[in-house]
Amino acid sequence: MKQIKYAVVLILLSIIEINMVSAQEKSIEFIPRIGFSIGNSDISNELGLNLGGQLSIPIVQRFSIDPGVSFICMKSSAENMNTLLIPVYASYKIPIQQVNLDLKVGPCAQFTHSMDVGASAEIGVVYQKWVMAVNGYLNFIDGKNPSVFSLSFGYKFSLK
Repeated sequence: MKQIKYAVVLILLSIIEINMVSAQEKSIEFIPRIGFSIGNSDISNELGLNLGGQLSIPIVQRFSIDPGVSFICMKSSAENMNTLLIPVYASYKIPIQQVNLDLKVGPCAQFTHSMDVGASAEIGVVYQKWVMAVNGYLNFIDGKNPSVFSLSFGYKFSLK
C-alpha cells in the first residue's frame, strides 16, 4: 500500500514538473492597455479614460500571475477623482477555438483620496495578440474611494 502511495506522489510530482518546465518555456508578456472606466462614489458616477499595463508571468500551463497598474483619469462636477489601481491577479486561460478566455481574480491596491485595499476581477478575450477585457475593482476600507468598472483594449508583447 505504501508503494502505491509513493508511486502516485511520484507521478503527480512528475506531472507538476512537466507543466512547470513547459510554462517556463513560455515568455513573460507585457500588455499595454487603453480604455474607459466608470467610478461609483457617493458624489456621482464618473466616466474616465483608463491607461495602464499588465505583465503575464506563466506559472504552469494555463495559469499565470498577472500584476498590473492602471491610471484612471476621472473628473466629477465636484472634484478630481484620478485613481491609480494596482491589481495582482491569479489568471486562468481557457482556450475556445481561436480565442482564449482569460479569467482573473485577486487583490488590488487603490489610490484616489487615500490608499485603499480591495478585490478585483477581470474577464478577458484574447484573439492572437489582441486583448479586450472587462474588469471591476471593489474597495474595502475607505468609503471615499470609488469602486471602478472598466473596459480596456490592449496588445501583447513577448519579453523573451
